Amino acid sequence: MKVEFLHIGLHKTASTWLQQKVFDQHPELFVFHHGTRHRDSHHVMMQIYRTATGMFDAEQWWRAFERETDDLDLSGRKVGVSYEILAGDMIHARDTMTLARRCRKLFGEVKVILVLRHPVDYVGSMYQQYVQQGGALTLRMLLQDVNLPGQEITHKLNYQDLIRMQREVYGAENVLVLPFELMRDDRLEFLRRIWDHIGVQEPDGLDVFQQVRESLTLPSLCLTRLLNALGVPKQASRGRIRRYVEPAMRKLTKRKFRTSRAQLIRFQPKLETVLQADNYRIWTDELERYNYTF
Repeated sequence: MKVEFLHIGLHKTASTWLQQKVFDQHPELFVFHHGTRHRDSHHVMMQIYRTATGMFDAEQWWRAFERETDDLDLSGRKVGVSYEILAGDMIHARDTMTLARRCRKLFGEVKVILVLRHPVDYVGSMYQQYVQQGGALTLRMLLQDVNLPGQEITHKLNYQDLIRMQREVYGAENVLVLPFELMRDDRLEFLRRIWDHIGVQEPDGLDVFQQVRESLTLPSLCLTRLLNALGVPKQASRGRIRRYVEPAMRKLTKRKFRTSRAQLIRFQPKLETVLQADNYRIWTDELERYNYTF
């Protein structure tokens, strides 16, 4: 089996939509992702990320992977891998580079797809996910508490360094960088760039306008966080909020949870050195309109 392309995230850039509604529906593709539960292939894939530096054996990994997928008929289909964690966490640059080099050794000269999101919007989306998963802290508390992993989010925002490392490992011509905002504004153009990059035809009948997850309204976010703080299990409340309370609140108010660069810097001063224009001057030609500058 030959893996021909990698989709490496980032998180919160419609990755689930790409995996389940786009890649899985394309007749020329077979893409391994979190939802692919063929035998134990998901567990084997996760070893790429979880195995400690110096302990990873590429030949052993391939034997395990081929053992779990030897019954798959992939003739005439391009194989891809879509795991957001493959972009690394950028907390330590050497770890992100190590992960990229590990994938390069495993899969060779593959095409890489990297989707980014405006850094301020990215932080807001990650915070919403934190609350929906049971978190009870405010954004200020989350960013300021040195004992919590929320601080790690600040290390993921220097996109220039991330792109530089990916291009260094895979080759600049093999790394496609797309803005999440292009998907939001023109999904067909967004997907055409992916099809051209990995070398497949645009499929017929693909419903690319299926719903992408909506942001929570501010009242719903506050209510969810309050229930979390009161110790109400998310299993008991989250489903009801999403099914009943959130739609009702959306009718009453369209105000969604938003943050700003100034607010983030006030909460976490070290972000000022990260949220600088030079770290986001990465688009050229027609993508210039998505420059993430401040």
